[in-house]
Amino acid sequence: MPGTELPAEQFHGRWIVERVAADATAPPGFTPDRRWIDRTLQFDEDAVGWIGEAGSIAGSARCESPTWSIIWTAANVRQLAQIFRPAWSALNIPLDRVGPAHHWECDTAEPTSFGPNEGIVFPVGDDQLVLNWMDHTILLLRRAR
Repeated sequence: MPGTELPAEQFHGRWIVERVAADATAPPGFTPDRRWIDRTLQFDEDAVGWIGEAGSIAGSARCESPTWSIIWTAANVRQLAQIFRPAWSALNIPLDRVGPAHHWECDTAEPTSFGPNEGIVFPVGDDQLVLNWMDHTILLLRRAR
């Protein structure tokens, strides 16, 4: 069920992809792209995006002016949980540590790698996030220290 909305500032900073898993919609035999491991996601009030070789958010991987909010509708949360559940199991995430579903939306004029199905986040404790990504992939990120 939906919980309490967490402030976006709690998630601001850099997050490193630790592991990958398939979501429930993946075709049989699907293997998620392990090249995401060790990639860094930057999230702040101005943008969300993947850090490129220059050490900043790459242009095509930039979500401008992200609007952060909790997913309130219980039916949506249940549907998302079904999609994420196999990944939580594969990533060994105890369900009692999974927080309420949140998402961000972009105010970006040009298309980016952040489409309408990316940007759904379940916090795991204080230092991990589970993020849906492209092509049936779920990412486990840990806060960069």
